[in-house]
Amino acid sequence: KRAKAPTGKLGFEDAKAYFEENCIKVHVPPGKDVDITPLAGFKVKGFAKRLVQYCEGKFEKPTPIQACCWPIAMQQSDVCGIAKTGSGKTMAFAMPYLSMSRRGVLTVFEQPTHMPRFVALAPTRELAMQIAEVCKDLTKTLQADGVDFPVQCIYGGVPKREQRQALESEGVDMLVATPGRL
Repeated sequence: KRAKAPTGKLGFEDAKAYFEENCIKVHVPPGKDVDITPLAGFKVKGFAKRLVQYCEGKFEKPTPIQACCWPIAMQQSDVCGIAKTGSGKTMAFAMPYLSMSRRGVLTVFEQPTHMPRFVALAPTRELAMQIAEVCKDLTKTLQADGVDFPVQCIYGGVPKREQRQALESEGVDMLVATPGRL
């Protein structure tokens, strides 16, 4: 088992060094009051406890994209994060969505089950399938609490009819798609 990383946000000097060390640039539009301090660990205010336990059991610490995106997203602020493949972007965006939805923070956005509330676009079928698997792993973690977030993945190269039927019959909360099929 891995040692647990420290929790909470980094101090001002540590945050400054973290941004520099990881070549991170953060832009906050004028007039926006957003705390951009990165996290040192997985315990994010408002995160579902089971998601935190999942992360602590699998990873040593958040990746830079996660450490920077999570606190901003949990403030319900828009985030545009750019990082390399395999850097943890899916979890950077999916975990705040799942945690806020589970707590009812996003009830303003409630929609019928056949309409997605989380959409991730991927340039290739393979990447879309990988993203969907990460989303499914995260949602399985929450099923023990009786919470269900149906995940569907749609992409070209297979019949549209089958994918459409799956969306209609099984429902969808989190949709992962390639642009052409979307």
